[in-house]
Amino acid sequence: MESNLKLFVSCAIGLEPVLADEMRLLSAEPTLTKAGVHLDVDLETAYRVILWSRVASRVLLPLFETNATGDDLYAEALEFDWSEHLRPGSQIAVEFSGQNKHIRHTRYGALRIKDAIADWFSARDLEAPQMSREEPDMRLSARLNRGQVEVALDLSWRCYAPSWLSRTARASTLAREFSGGPFVSCWLAKGLRCRGFTV
Repeated sequence: MESNLKLFVSCAIGLEPVLADEMRLLSAEPTLTKAGVHLDVDLETAYRVILWSRVASRVLLPLFETNATGDDLYAEALEFDWSEHLRPGSQIAVEFSGQNKHIRHTRYGALRIKDAIADWFSARDLEAPQMSREEPDMRLSARLNRGQVEVALDLSWRCYAPSWLSRTARASTLAREFSGGPFVSCWLAKGLRCRGFTV
């Protein structure tokens, strides 16, 4: 039996009720929170949300959460099984937001994650992923809040088109990325199979 995807769909603060209404129209039952909604949806509904939402800013798949210190962040990222999402030698980008007395700069937080990923692959004699801000195969989103850092996979970054674009353009972008591009290899085809989905 296929398990559901637990997603966080973000939006501008104040638009949470509007986003929630839109999610219901897309057959997803939202749980409201600040700056977004949580969803527990099947694969078909996840596709629908990524493709058709005009209110969402990001569609994120949480991977892990840890204490907001550089060492704890590195240790948790080093323990995570990146083979579910990343291929050796692929290109990645890490977007980090927030800071505290332990992580005073967003670049430091992003670097700790990047270093842990590189060391995870090196420990298995595999080519480490490289950082690429221009054309990454995968984008990670890390958010520091209330002493915790949540690291998530951004499912929407390559498929997202602004709401003012036509649905045809959005569908074309999604279809292109889901038809064999790196987006599929990195999270859909590989990551979802590991979670029991049929792709």
